[in-house]
Amino acid sequence: MSAIAKTQAQKNITYYVVVVLCLILMFFGGYIIPPFAPEVTQLGMQILCIFVGMVILWSTVGGVVWPSIAGVIALGLTPYTTVGEAITTAISQSTLWQVMMCLALATAIAQSGAGEVVVRWALSRKVMRGRPLLFSFCYLFVLRMISAVSNPLGMILLGWAILESVAHILKRDLGEKWFRAMSVFTIASCCCGDLIIPFKTWLTALWNAFGELMGGDLNFMVWFFIVFIFGTLAELFIVGFLKVAKIDVSFLRDIDPELLKQGSTRMNLRQGAALGTMLVAILLGLSQYIFPAGVIFNTISKTLTMAGVFSVAVVCLVLLRDKEGKPLMDFKKAMAPGAYWGSFFIIASAIPISSALLTEEAGFSAWLTNVLGPMFENSSTFQIYLLVMVVVTLLTNVASNAGIGMMFLPIVIPIALASGTNPFVAGICCIMSANFGLITPGASSAAALVFGNKEELKLKTTDIMGFGTVFLLFYFVCGAIGFPILDAVIPY
Repeated sequence: MSAIAKTQAQKNITYYVVVVLCLILMFFGGYIIPPFAPEVTQLGMQILCIFVGMVILWSTVGGVVWPSIAGVIALGLTPYTTVGEAITTAISQSTLWQVMMCLALATAIAQSGAGEVVVRWALSRKVMRGRPLLFSFCYLFVLRMISAVSNPLGMILLGWAILESVAHILKRDLGEKWFRAMSVFTIASCCCGDLIIPFKTWLTALWNAFGELMGGDLNFMVWFFIVFIFGTLAELFIVGFLKVAKIDVSFLRDIDPELLKQGSTRMNLRQGAALGTMLVAILLGLSQYIFPAGVIFNTISKTLTMAGVFSVAVVCLVLLRDKEGKPLMDFKKAMAPGAYWGSFFIIASAIPISSALLTEEAGFSAWLTNVLGPMFENSSTFQIYLLVMVVVTLLTNVASNAGIGMMFLPIVIPIALASGTNPFVAGICCIMSANFGLITPGASSAAALVFGNKEELKLKTTDIMGFGTVFLLFYFVCGAIGFPILDAVIPY
């Protein structure tokens, strides 16, 4: 047997050992392991074992679909519910429908090339000529904003393609430090963009769980303001880092921005319709947070809900035809990419299982309140936010970002309430921290993408981990200052 075959055999053995142990934990662990506290019931242990096993599988076996299905089945075998009811709960969520519609719109934008047209148009402006730091900032800013309404992974790939175009035009090597730094910071910026509209990826599961924990609708405009300002500050920091670290950007002064156009920078009907419809849908869906009660847009937004608004937008794009008689959006083509099934199944499994974990019958929330409340009641607001940021961010870089977020959100909110910390701001801190899985391959799909393309981008592992760590350190400093201030000024 060759060395490669032996290595693969060892990987297969490890894979099946992890799978078997996690399945035993999910289906039998709650019956074998006794409750670790008086407040936690045996049912609570069963649900906790299902959730922990599912998170471990998400983080280790390279997939989220079958562990999510197994988690729903395991939940149905507990006294909490039946298998039929667990499946019904998983697939009957309006959240799944909302994500499906939003993803269809986001994919239509990506497939039409509208995002690329906007990015290349913005970066080909004459104002960029001779201003390398401005070019670097605008490159990240535009990718972030398009990521908010499109597919962040697609924008990462587009960003890398633009960097390759710059290298080709200037006859530079992708292995130079500016290209390596920007390749990594592209991921961080697009992840910040994904935060802006939390209705189309795995973040939807966290957003809805957050709303349930808070006992009502969340103030989206406050969320938008926080994540938008942070993303902009992060890009300003990155530009400052390029200067302080003395990374050579002088060669960018010689670039003719118009060479980045690569064809027309004017949108065709299909591109304009896809991007315009998405923007209108987002604005209409958020009108209940923008306009006062009684205004027609507020009424439409509350009546249709975000899921309904996205649905109407999809209907309009499929209904309308171009000059050739073809629909402006091919729904079948838009929903074809298999990568999106991961988001569906994370939402389908994580929301009902985490909700079950927080029920009174499980006892988990009572235990958290009794144990963690006294522990944090004498802690300062600064200490609590710093602890949440550091713990959640570090763990999300060694495990599944979705799993860590869903695991810690039900812990962070009770801690905040018990300690007198603003639970809304604490929840935002937890979700943002879970989103920044940047420095290990299993931390997020974005991290897996850069590790999988590091040879093409001429990146080393030390580049990914080094520049990723620089971004995370900025987040810790910015959050340690910003979250306590937000805690004091934002009502809940």
